[in-house]
Amino acid sequence: MTVLLPYTPDRIEHRTAEWAYERGDVLAVNVAGSPTAYYELLAAHWREPGDLLIVEHDMLPADGCVDEMLKCRWGWCTATYTIANGQQCTDGLGVAKFSATLKQLRPQLMDEVGAIADDGLPAKDWHRLDTRISRILRGAYHQPHVHAPAEHLHDYQARP
Repeated sequence: MTVLLPYTPDRIEHRTAEWAYERGDVLAVNVAGSPTAYYELLAAHWREPGDLLIVEHDMLPADGCVDEMLKCRWGWCTATYTIANGQQCTDGLGVAKFSATLKQLRPQLMDEVGAIADDGLPAKDWHRLDTRISRILRGAYHQPHVHAPAEHLHDYQARP
């Protein structure tokens, strides 16, 4: 099992960093190197055995949510959170788990995601990883199991 915290030094939220430090088993990885660094990180961990759980740099999972996801039998788990214009995101990577079983069933998922470039951005760009992953999984009849909402700490007025 891997709990990843992809971050960029200029955007990591203090409360997220505190959560990761207190938890103690979180692997924080700086993905500021290039627009494809986040993709490359996920692709590398997709090939490793075990569950993969992501908590992004501006998210605060609900108490107990990460442990609940790790115990959950579903292959794809998410936590809803509010995005721009007050919309609720259910398929995002903000707090998401992909089980070892799902990774074994869909070993080519990240290769497929990395090939998508028909949505206005280059292949492997971090801006569309969540929608591209969702597109492929939902296209293969996978549905996320939605857990307790997470707090999205991103300030859309200060940084669009």
